[in-house]
Amino acid sequence: MANTKTTKKTPKKSTKKSTTKKVTTKPKTEKKTTAKKVVKKPVEKKPIVKEEVIKEEIKVVETKPVETKKEAKCSKKKFILIGSIVAGVIVLAVLIVLCITVFFNKERITTKKVKSMGVDYYTNYLYDVLAKGRDKKDLEKILVRYAGRGIKINLETLEKYDSGKYADEIKNLKSGKKTCDKKNTMVIIYPEEPYNKTDYRVEIELDCGF
Repeated sequence: MANTKTTKKTPKKSTKKSTTKKVTTKPKTEKKTTAKKVVKKPVEKKPIVKEEVIKEEIKVVETKPVETKKEAKCSKKKFILIGSIVAGVIVLAVLIVLCITVFFNKERITTKKVKSMGVDYYTNYLYDVLAKGRDKKDLEKILVRYAGRGIKINLETLEKYDSGKYADEIKNLKSGKKTCDKKNTMVIIYPEEPYNKTDYRVEIELDCGF
């Protein structure tokens, strides 16, 4: 009988494990390195630049309003000073005009002079003439007649009174170049109860061109 050799076939080792290892290991290392590089660069540089810019902007914003407030305060003070000066000038001008109209008004001065002359004539002359030789009741009867219509005393009468003591003053009663009319310019005395020498009311009529 022939000897038969039996040869056992050794199973071949599969190379699948080695190939898979190589495929799996390479991408892992590449992913780690790339991830690190991408993360490091923006973290170090970009935030620093942004903080500096923001700080500069904040400084600019903080300084501007302070300057504008100061300027506003200065302008307000100037406006108040100018307003007070203008108001003071206006008040002074009004006071000057009032003083001129009150103290230097020719019509007012003329009225005052004519009144004083007429009152002097009535109290120191005419009343005594009317009262002479009469008792109080008879004098009252005469004065009652003139209580409503008044006793008219014009410049012609006043010019002759007491030896012409008011003659020069009457000549100077003028409005510009025009002198007061001696007939129409007068004092009107209205006697009143109890009809004593000082019981009367006065009206002035001027014809002087005022």
